[in-house]
Amino acid sequence: QGTPSGVHDDDGALDSLFEALTSNAAQYESLMDELASIKTATGASRRLKGVRPRESGFRTQIASTMGYNSLHEAIWYSVQLLAAGGVDDSIPDLTALRVIYFLGLLSGLVVFAILVGFITDGVTTFMESLNEGKTKVVTAGHTLVLGTNEATPRLVAQIAHMRRAQTQCNSSFRQKYLGIGIHPPSTSVAVAPVVVMTNTKEKAEMKEKLAEGLASRGIEEDEMVMGRDLMVRVGDSTSTHDLMRVSADTALNILIMMTERDDEERDASGGKIQNGATLRTILALRHVLFTSAN
Repeated sequence: QGTPSGVHDDDGALDSLFEALTSNAAQYESLMDELASIKTATGASRRLKGVRPRESGFRTQIASTMGYNSLHEAIWYSVQLLAAGGVDDSIPDLTALRVIYFLGLLSGLVVFAILVGFITDGVTTFMESLNEGKTKVVTAGHTLVLGTNEATPRLVAQIAHMRRAQTQCNSSFRQKYLGIGIHPPSTSVAVAPVVVMTNTKEKAEMKEKLAEGLASRGIEEDEMVMGRDLMVRVGDSTSTHDLMRVSADTALNILIMMTERDDEERDASGGKIQNGATLRTILALRHVLFTSAN
């Protein structure tokens, strides 16, 4: 006959309960999947030995690093970085091309090293010649003293006193700073720089001897500045090459002093040759002065 209404109500309640259980089961499975993924990510992060990724693409960035996936690539990029200071990833992965590229880098380094060696050697040679007093005197109108003996410090001190007197004559404000009423020097020796050429002493030894001579006669260092007002060169006064090196052709005053070589030649000749080195200096100087364009 007919189905009671209470049975229909029970069937509807069962269906609703079944749907609710099915929905809860799906949510439970989704939740378990999320928990499993979180657990996997946590375990992976722990396996990175304490390295904490700062962004989600940390693993991707590591994997995309040049040379990460290949020992051959890592060695190649390392060689480039050491040889050229940078990495060029446009070179194809061909052994022949990379060998040629590496040989080119090596050749460039060799050429650069050779050029640096030449420059270093040139600078070293120049500094050595500067310390030895063998550089050229780039000046004109100077006083040139050829040869040295025990009287050379006294000579330089007398020139320094002349320079002091000339400076004191023009020491007023209008003379010193405005150039008005300047008294001209009585001789160019009083204003010209002094160049001393010696062949019996080293440059440092001669400079020390001259400095001691000036100090003992009351000459201050700023009155006769070494390297500006007083220069020392090492050379042979009988050599035309050395005379040109001290600009003998442009000197206004030239003083020739007797040296130990005169005494040695006199003793060696038994007194027949007097002042032989000085005479040869005069002949060499004559050649320089008469053949120079200056």
